[in-house]
Amino acid sequence: MTSKLTSFVSKVEQELINGKSYNKTAIEKMAAAFGITDKTEIKELTELAIVNRARSIAQGIGTIREKYDRIVALYYTQVNLSHRTSQSILLQQYSTPAPIGYIGGIFCGLDKLDSNGGYGFEPSAGNGLLTIAGKPERIYVNEIDKIRNRNLKTQGFANVWDRDATKPFFDVAGTFSSVITNPP
Repeated sequence: MTSKLTSFVSKVEQELINGKSYNKTAIEKMAAAFGITDKTEIKELTELAIVNRARSIAQGIGTIREKYDRIVALYYTQVNLSHRTSQSILLQQYSTPAPIGYIGGIFCGLDKLDSNGGYGFEPSAGNGLLTIAGKPERIYVNEIDKIRNRNLKTQGFANVWDRDATKPFFDVAGTFSSVITNPP
């Protein structure tokens, strides 16, 4: 990922930490200051910042409920990421709200993979929102969208694939103690 993209993601993360709320126009203006004008790129990078911030909360101190409440508060400050393209419609790409991703990950045991020596799998990972409850190094992810796959590679996952998730993953069957997904 280029430095301008990384810098933009860091800026958005800092704004989320500060509780600053942005609308779509304001986030696009901020991105333009970093030389980023493609609306799809802006949407995906903004979501990456949300994923990073939500994962930081999920991996931080507190009870499951306290972390959940902080992730809900984050959700209410984030920009509406409603930009749709023919590609996102074709791939049926929808972003899971961070609070749902966190609770889903807890339900599937992603938060316990590190302590039990297991690995998790997300076969249609998007930017990784469903994985925030677990440590990335214990989770394998898959995403065919090039931008989202690139974003996943910045998060430290055990492995990042770009395979067709509508086809069976026979070569890794029985490998994972937890699987979480929004099916493609």
